[in-house]
Amino acid sequence: MNKTTPELRCVGFNGAWKKINLKDISTIVNRKYNGDINIPIMMISASTGFIEQSEKYSSYNAGESLRKYTLLYKGELSYNHGYSKFRNFGSCFILDVEKALIPFVYHSFSIINDNPSFFAIYLNSGIFDGELKKRVSSSARMDGLLNISFQSYMNLEIHKPSLSEQTAIATTFQNLDRTITIKKEQHEKTKNIKKALLTKMFPQNGAKVPEVRCVGFSGEWESRRLEEIFDIIAGGDVPKESFSINPTEKYKVEILSNGIENKSLYGYTEYSKVLQPSLTISARGTIGWTNYVDKPFFPIVRLLVITPKAKLNLRYCYFYMKTIENDYEVSESGIPQLTKPMLKDITILLPTLKEQTAIATTLQNLDNLLQVQTTELYKLENIKKALLAKMFV
Repeated sequence: MNKTTPELRCVGFNGAWKKINLKDISTIVNRKYNGDINIPIMMISASTGFIEQSEKYSSYNAGESLRKYTLLYKGELSYNHGYSKFRNFGSCFILDVEKALIPFVYHSFSIINDNPSFFAIYLNSGIFDGELKKRVSSSARMDGLLNISFQSYMNLEIHKPSLSEQTAIATTFQNLDRTITIKKEQHEKTKNIKKALLTKMFPQNGAKVPEVRCVGFSGEWESRRLEEIFDIIAGGDVPKESFSINPTEKYKVEILSNGIENKSLYGYTEYSKVLQPSLTISARGTIGWTNYVDKPFFPIVRLLVITPKAKLNLRYCYFYMKTIENDYEVSESGIPQLTKPMLKDITILLPTLKEQTAIATTLQNLDNLLQVQTTELYKLENIKKALLAKMFV
C-alpha cells in the first residue's frame, strides 16, 4: 500500500494527502529578459538557494546569453538540474526577492492555487532523489547538468495536503530556517571577533606591546627563542609492535601525526612518549598548524612537539603560535618540511604570567562559545533533517 500520510504532522491535521503529478498544480515560466538593467542576475547554489551570480563569479558571466535568461518573479520556483556533492540530483528553490534573471537551462515554474513555499521545501527534501535518479536519461552532460527534462520533472508523482496544512508545514520550516540563520550569523560574528583579537592582542610588526590589552596591564613584552623555554622533539616511527587503528582496553594512547583537526590522529598505542601538556606543530603537509594537547600521546612522522621547560601559560603560547602558523619559511625544493633546527630560533613574545593567563582566558572563552554555537547548529540541522524525513509523504 502506498503511503498517503506523513509520519509526523502539525497539530490539528489528519486525513490522507492527495496523490497528483507536479504538472497538475504548476505552470511553466518561460518569460525572457525585458531589457531592465536593474534586475539582479541570480543563480542557484545547492546549499543556500538563489544567490547573486557575482557571489560565485568574480566577473559578469551572462555574456550575450542574457537575452535568453528567464525572468522569474517572487514566489516562483526553479529547479537547477545540475549535479553537486550537496545535492546529487539537483535542487529546487523559491525566489524570495521581487524578481531576478536566472539561467534559461533551469526548469522554472509557478504553483497555482497552492502554497509555493511548501512545495519548494517538499521538492528539495531529498524524498524524490530515488525517482529523479530513474529519470536521468544518461550521465551528466559536459556542463554538469543532469539529463532530466522539464517534462519528466513535471511528471513527478507528489502528494498534496490541504492548503492550510501546506502553510503550517511551510511556516514550521521557515521558522526553523530563520533560527538556523540567526545562529550561523552569531557563530560567524564570534569567529570574526576571535580573528580580530588574535591580531590585536599580540604585538605586530616588531612592536613590543599589543594594540588591544587586557585591563590593568602595561609594560613591554619579552622576546624569547622557543628553545629557551621549550623542549623540542620530532616524532619518530609508528610503534608497529604496539598499534591499533581504534582505541581498545590495551591501546588507549593517541598516536598523533602531521595534519589538521582529527586528521592528525593516526591510531592508538599503549605507550606515551610525551607525558606533559604540549603543543604539536605540523611539519609536513599543512605546515605550521598548531594544536594544544593536554594528555599523554605518541608523536610520529616528524611531528614537532614543544613542551614547556619554563614557567609560562601554555594556552597563551598556543594562541600566540596560531598567529604565526602561516609565517614559517620552508624551502620549496624537495619535500617541504619544517624541522627542529628551523623551529628552535623562532621567537615568541611573552608578557607577565598574569597577563598571559588573562589573554589565554579571553581567547579560550571565545573558543568555548564557538564550540557551544557549533553544537547548537549541529542539533538544529539534525532536527531539520529529521523533520524533512517525517513531515512529508
